[in-house]
Amino acid sequence: MRMAGAALAAVVMMAGSAKADDADALRKCTAIREFSARLECFDAYAQAFLTNEAKTSASTKEVIAAKPAEFKRTDAVDLQITPNKYIGRGVEVVGFQCFHADKDEFRCIHPTATLMVLTVKVQPAAEQASLEDVCGSIKTAVTSPKCRRTLRFVPVKAENDKIDGYRSRTVILAPEVEVVQAARPRR
Repeated sequence: MRMAGAALAAVVMMAGSAKADDADALRKCTAIREFSARLECFDAYAQAFLTNEAKTSASTKEVIAAKPAEFKRTDAVDLQITPNKYIGRGVEVVGFQCFHADKDEFRCIHPTATLMVLTVKVQPAAEQASLEDVCGSIKTAVTSPKCRRTLRFVPVKAENDKIDGYRSRTVILAPEVEVVQAARPRR
């Protein structure tokens, strides 16, 4: 019951103004002692933020059409260590393992960096449908090459949180990601 109350409080808290309350919302989530309740709080925050950003920001298609050369190939470890450098800039990262986490929520994790990208929309629509059908569980996403993707996206926010009590993870929020075909390595 305590968990459900914390999750409900987090959702109510997230419904307010987004920009001014970001720091307060994150502080409240961090203050929750119980791990699963804290995780639910952060998930609710991320979902509320991504939903607001998807409504107000340009889509990846619009950014690509306007400035196709601005997606810079970036290493996942660079994005993990210095995420704020890439806020608002188009990046392309190879090797994400993606899965359909929940309704209107996709998560992509990188196997060589402690990095996760949260998004509400995947382009093209065929890739989103593929992720929903084939990559619906975390176990499949981590182990199956069918869930590996090269992503283009524009990070709008980056947060660090603690996993396992001591390891730091970088969470990148992007309203939309585009799956691109990875170039095959030359032999």
